[in-house]
Amino acid sequence: MIAAVAAAVGLFQAREARALRISQAQAYVVAIMETNPHQNEVVEVAIKNIGATEARDIRISVDPPLRRTGNNGIGVEEVWLPETIPSLAPGQEWRTLWDIARDRIKSPELKAEDRHVMTIGYTGVEVAGPQQSTAVLDWSPFKGRMWMEVRTSHHQAKAVEKIAKTFVEITEGPKQRRSLSVTGRDGAAADEARAARQADLVARLHGRFAQPDAPVLSNEEGDPPETGADSTASAGTP
Repeated sequence: MIAAVAAAVGLFQAREARALRISQAQAYVVAIMETNPHQNEVVEVAIKNIGATEARDIRISVDPPLRRTGNNGIGVEEVWLPETIPSLAPGQEWRTLWDIARDRIKSPELKAEDRHVMTIGYTGVEVAGPQQSTAVLDWSPFKGRMWMEVRTSHHQAKAVEKIAKTFVEITEGPKQRRSLSVTGRDGAAADEARAARQADLVARLHGRFAQPDAPVLSNEEGDPPETGADSTASAGTP
């Protein structure tokens, strides 16, 4: 009896160890939604193999179907998903744009489409048979977020692209658009001239109050000073 019990325990432990080895070596395909690293308002959906071996014959189904706002937030269109992905190596993923948060919040057609259930079937380690995972993709945690925008080389590239496009329009576009206005300004000289005028005005004001009978100062537009009884003031009246 003791030998039989020991044999049963040993067999159980062997089976558990084998199941653990298969589990550790198994492929594991999941669906995730996350923000784009360069633009926080852009949300993407990805099918990723986070397991230790290759996943094959990956089949995707989602209820309800994923939809997003159209160009410039106008209209609604369905997000294309492949029916089958032949294989994903460990760490490999398939990713696509889902939607832009600011446009989705404003869309009346998508207000009730926050929660989606995605089911993924695939084949990993053959001895384990077909595998399946289920993910809930929900927009609720992505609404009302706040973040700080960090300018990176991506933004620099976009700015250079915009400058290049403008230059092409000016040099090679239609004739009516081939125009470029350039305005030059010596900022330092203009500031110095303004400071000189202010200093001169202050000096003349001091002279005016020191001589009560002196005529009123001319203004900056160069109008001639007025003289006579109406143009003078007492020393105590500025």
